Formats: sequence, structure tokens, C-alpha cells
Amino acid sequence: MNLSTTTMSNDLHGPPRSVESLAKEAADFEYEPLVPLRYWLRAADAINKQAHAYERDGDDQDAYLLLLRHAILIFEKLQLHPEARQNRVSLTQANNAVKSNLARLEHLKPRIRARYERHLEQTKKRNDEKERWLHEHGQPKRLSSEMERPRSGSRNRKFAVDATEHRDLAVKLARHEFGWKRPRRSVDRVDVDDDVSQDIAAVGKRSQQAFAHRSIGREGETAPFKAAPMPYPSVPKGSSNPLDSFSNLSLNTPPVLPRKESLPPSRPRKLIHEDIRASPPPLPQKVTDTPPAALTPRSMTPAPASKDYTFKPSAFAENGTPLRTIFISPDLRRRFLQIAQQNTLRSLETCGILCGRLISNALFVSHLVIPEQEATSDTCEMVNEETLVEFCDANDLMTLGWIHTHPTQTCFMSSRDLHTHGGYQIQMAESIAIVCAPRHDPSWGIFRLTDPPGLKSILNCTRPGIFHPHEESNIYTDASRPGHVCEASGLEYEVVDLRPG
Repeated sequence: MNLSTTTMSNDLHGPPRSVESLAKEAADFEYEPLVPLRYWLRAADAINKQAHAYERDGDDQDAYLLLLRHAILIFEKLQLHPEARQNRVSLTQANNAVKSNLARLEHLKPRIRARYERHLEQTKKRNDEKERWLHEHGQPKRLSSEMERPRSGSRNRKFAVDATEHRDLAVKLARHEFGWKRPRRSVDRVDVDDDVSQDIAAVGKRSQQAFAHRSIGREGETAPFKAAPMPYPSVPKGSSNPLDSFSNLSLNTPPVLPRKESLPPSRPRKLIHEDIRASPPPLPQKVTDTPPAALTPRSMTPAPASKDYTFKPSAFAENGTPLRTIFISPDLRRRFLQIAQQNTLRSLETCGILCGRLISNALFVSHLVIPEQEATSDTCEMVNEETLVEFCDANDLMTLGWIHTHPTQTCFMSSRDLHTHGGYQIQMAESIAIVCAPRHDPSWGIFRLTDPPGLKSILNCTRPGIFHPHEESNIYTDASRPGHVCEASGLEYEVVDLRPG
């Protein structure tokens, strides 16, 4: 059961796809009308934000797929939701978002179609050439690596970057994208961009060299790309309206529900450093309110940017779904425990929300948000959730997971934690839960629900109680050793406290 809003179309070495193929996948998601409407609306918002990020990075196929899925969900499903009549204002806002996206869909469609048709023409040309060679020489022709290379039209092929090997590059990219400056010294914008450009160019050169040495099949075809599976260890005990052509397609991939039961933010009331007495590290500079100005590279060649490469998935779910890398600062846990110290001394849980953005097919945690909350020794409930939502919307952020303490318990996911995290993971397959147990060893862990069987089991579970059992033994798993979470030293983040007082 794949509930992820992550698209499968971004096959790094696959051929371009047709509009019809993307439309079919866009409509292929599971929809359950009994899930509260507010969760579906949050899911739709997450899909829309991911679509914007892919379009910004030049991934037309992924952007088109998610924009169309967003439209299908709102226009074809949510209008008939049992709670639709009581939520007309929210649905009207969602409808307006779809209408504003229709022009973008129509803009992307001919570009995708033209790229696909060029691919068909080039494929036919190569096949005809091989046939002529075979007829004239009696043996298959071995094509040069440049002839074998799939072409995407006027744009160069994106470089596929390994997240674990190039985390320093990820840090530089984040500084560029978020407008953060290097620590300890001032660096002007051109210097930062040139530095990133040089690193990307070096990665691209190595990628091209590796591509040229890929194995060749019997008939001169390049071997198809296959991502090596990376299993997780088990945790110890044509119309003006694009929808017209696809209105009869069945759906099948849902949006989400986050809540701790917790969820996303609003405008900050204060920065956390105002409350911390124990000398915290210097607070990173805030993200600029406006995007950085266009950069002018020093060379005559355009500087590589996030549109020129993409981070490869760093792991796979149990059902084979690729999981995009989540980059996070290794210092974030220490800061969070510092924030939670007073509650921990009183044996009260504390929770925080991990927020960030999608850049070059990877997720970056850029904000640790402390929401208004109510806590006991075994639970922590977010209140005034709207404040978190407003903060995320105002800062163009997505919810990537959550972090919380176990002041009296060991490091594990309780039944309440599992149900809370199910709301996050149905929104995004990569969502993570960080558990901190400062009084025990191990003192922390990064987890996700297995899929299958964990995610479906939790979504279908109706048992009451904080510590009720589940039949499945592998309901959740480690997300960091190995996994899709990559700690990157030097990655800045901002801490925001939304609690009153």
C-alpha cells in the first residue's frame, strides 16, 4: 500500500515519459473518504509544494505529475467528501489553488510531449542505423558512449549525485538556496556560487566518466540503470482543462495527515535562543525573505545549479519505493535536548517539528519548530496547530517529520508514537521520527514505519491506549543506519519557538 506523495517518474537514467503515462500515474493513488477532510487538504498542500519545488529545479515530468495529482484529488475526490458541505471555505481555497495551477499544467504539457517525441525520433534513428550496419557488416554495431547517451532535448542530462558521498556539496547547496552565509567569515554571493559550481562540475565530470565505462550489452545497448536495494535493519524488540482527458481514471496514492499527535506551523513569536540559559551555539542567520538575486558566474559557461544535477535516492522502502535523502544537522538533537531540559527534569515529554524544503530531489531540514504543546511523562500533544501551518506557509516550508523526548522511557516508538507518525508518513514516505531518551543507552534513534507492513497496520489499527500491542513484529525500523537520513556537519538550521510566554 503506497500512500506516498513521492513521484516515481524521476528515473535518473530512464527515457522521457509521455503525457499519458504521467497522467495515469497521477491518478493512481488510494483515496479513503472516511479520512477527515482536513488531512486530505494538508496532503494536497504537500503535493502542491513538492510540485513547485520540482518545477523550480527543472523537473518537468515530476512537476506535471504532482500538479495533476493535486488537481484530481481536489476536483474529483474532495468535492464529494462527506465533510465537504461543512468546509466550503477551505475547499474554495483549494479549488483556487488548482485553478492557478491549470495554466502551469498547460505550459508543461507541450514541453513534455515534445521531449518524448524527440526521444522516439532519436531512438528510431539509432535503431535504423544499427539495422543498416547489421545488414552491411553482418554484426551489431557498437555505438559510442555519446551515441548511447539518452538525450532530453536542448538541456544536458542531469548529474546523479550520491548523497552520502557528497554531503559537503549538499551543505553548500543549502547555504546557497536558503541564503545562509558561511560561518566565521563573510562570503559574497558570487564566491558561494562559484564554489558550488566547481564542486558540481567535478561531480559531473566523474559521472560522465563513469557513464562512459558502463557495461555494454550484446547489441551495443547500455545496461539499464538499477538502483541497488538497501534494506533497513529491523528494530530490536489536449483540452483546455488537463483533467478532461483523464476524468475516468481510477485513483490511488493519498495525501497526508500529520499530527502528534503533531503537525505543521505559523509566524514565530520568538526565537528559541531567548529562552536558553546554557550558552547555545551562535544562531544561524535567518533565511532571506526574498530569493537571492540571479547569479553571474565568472566564466563564460553558465554555472551549474540545482537544475543541473539531482541527488539519488539513498534507500528504498520494503515495497521498493525509492526514498529521497533527508539532510539534517547532527547538532540539531543537542539543541533540542537543551530546549527540552526543563521538561526532562520534571519528567515531561517535549516535541518539536522538523521543517524544510525539497531541493534537487533531496529534503533539507532547515527549521526546528517548537509548537505550543501539552505534555505528560508519556505523551506530548500539539495545540493551536494552525499556528504551525501558518508558519510553514509563510516560509514556504514542508513538514519532514518530528522529534520528541522520552524522559522516563527507553528509546523506542510507543503505540502513541506509531499512530502519531502514521499521520506524517502518509503525507510523505520519507517522514522521520527522532526519539531522544537522554537517561538511557541508546539515547536516541531515527525511525520510520515499515511499508509494508507497518504503515498499513497503523492506519487500520483502532485499539485504544498509549502502549497497546500490535501483531506485526517489524512495524517500524531504523532510518539512519543504513537509511535515507544523512547527517551533514555544517548544515545550518533555525530554531523557532511558537509557545506562548
